[in-house]
Amino acid sequence: MTYKADYAGIDFSAENLSACDFSECNLISARLSYAQLSRASFSKADLINCRLDGALLTEACFEDANLTDADLSSATLHNTNFRDANLTKVNAQLAKITHARLDRAILVNANLSGAHLACSDLIEVDLSNADLSFANLKEADLTKTKLIGANLTNANLSFVDLSEADLTGAILTGVTGLGTKEEEIEFARNSLREIETGDFQFAMTDWSHCIVGLAFPQEPDPADGAALASTLYPTLAKYFQSDTATALDALHKVASGKLSVFG
Repeated sequence: MTYKADYAGIDFSAENLSACDFSECNLISARLSYAQLSRASFSKADLINCRLDGALLTEACFEDANLTDADLSSATLHNTNFRDANLTKVNAQLAKITHARLDRAILVNANLSGAHLACSDLIEVDLSNADLSFANLKEADLTKTKLIGANLTNANLSFVDLSEADLTGAILTGVTGLGTKEEEIEFARNSLREIETGDFQFAMTDWSHCIVGLAFPQEPDPADGAALASTLYPTLAKYFQSDTATALDALHKVASGKLSVFG
């Protein structure tokens, strides 16, 4: 590969490099820890094993970049662009990745433990075997995302869109999200509205083998979206194991506050 510039192994730690253009550059094993890199461009750059821990990367661009084994721990990545980037085995523990765009990025075996991913786009992202324990994914878009074998222990999944996501073998122990009475009612009302329009949020989600403490059919009927809500709320399982009419009745009771999803 021909690079525009070669910065392999260079030490830019704590430097102010805001708005600099590193696109198509060689930054393999470079050290940019705690550097100020807001609005910097790393498009198509090679950042294998690069250190960006603690760096300020607000509105930076890493589109189509290679960040395999890079260190982004505790970095600030607000509104950052990672579309089509390779972040295999990246360490982004405790990173602030809010309102970021990660469409089609590869994050296989990534460490995102404790990371803040609220309101970020993770559409068609590959998070297979990633560690998302204690991560905050509130209002994130995980449409068509691969979460095969991912660890979501104690993650915040409030209002997350998991349409057509694959959670085969994912660990969902202790996940939080729709826990308050108001949120239960809102969830039920939205679910009923989506079922009526044929657009139920979880209707095409693959929940097979998810570790949620509930024995659920490996291949649930996609047409019966209401039944899939029981994977999120195990205490509702008995209402969803008979027929659709019973499941819908249970959702109506939740929506009116007459039934709690937690029993």
